[in-house]
Amino acid sequence: MESKDLELKKLVYLYIINYARIKPEEAIMIVNVFIRDIKSGSPMIKALAVRTIGYIKVDKLNDYLIEPLKQSIFDDDPYVRKCAILTIPKIYEISPDLVNDNGIILILQKMLATEGNSYVLSNLILSLSELSYFK
Repeated sequence: MESKDLELKKLVYLYIINYARIKPEEAIMIVNVFIRDIKSGSPMIKALAVRTIGYIKVDKLNDYLIEPLKQSIFDDDPYVRKCAILTIPKIYEISPDLVNDNGIILILQKMLATEGNSYVLSNLILSLSELSYFK
């Protein structure tokens, strides 16, 4: 888990996704790994961690990971922002109250006027469109 090797991290995260489905109550132990990777200096590791959060369908984990995910929406790197934005509908599907209570939809809506990267903006529109289907 502590490896800086991106390919190894991908394999470990894939394992975590599948393990969390089998034993969701034990998946809580990996929260610190995600938080540490989201704070990493590497945009690729940050993005991998953020993207993986969306595939772990464990409600309890979302409570701990929503704040780092929210911070990733404002990351300097456009790829990390894009991954965070695309993860929001996946989190909303499992924990809609958590997304609403943290004002994330409002943040995304405000970003429509301020986001300068067209790649991020197009994914922002896609994400908001997905969220509208849930309502």
